[in-house]
Amino acid sequence: GGTSDGAGDISPGQHQFSEAKGGGFFFFSVDRRYMVKTMDAVEHRTLLQMLPGLCRHLQASCDERGAPRSLLTRISGVYSIRMYGQTKYFYVMDFLFSPQHGCPAIHERFGLK
Repeated sequence: GGTSDGAGDISPGQHQFSEAKGGGFFFFSVDRRYMVKTMDAVEHRTLLQMLPGLCRHLQASCDERGAPRSLLTRISGVYSIRMYGQTKYFYVMDFLFSPQHGCPAIHERFGLK
């Protein structure tokens, strides 16, 4: 579950599930601050290899107050779960287009393929 104020809450409720192009899926936390996305084993390994460099970049890009000045996604966690003989991989990231992260209202969206 999440916190009592709903911040970051991903407990059962009204969620927007969508299928990703590669057959995975993603959904948002109730407050739309976070997005959870599935990935395959190769993407999982690659992301784990890239994370140290991403963390260094985000830390180096911080302003004097410690706020990142990068538009790269902030990964909150990378996970795997094994159930019924299958391993599923997913990650949690800050949803950069969330008003809670200072994003202005979005009036148009385009899907990049």
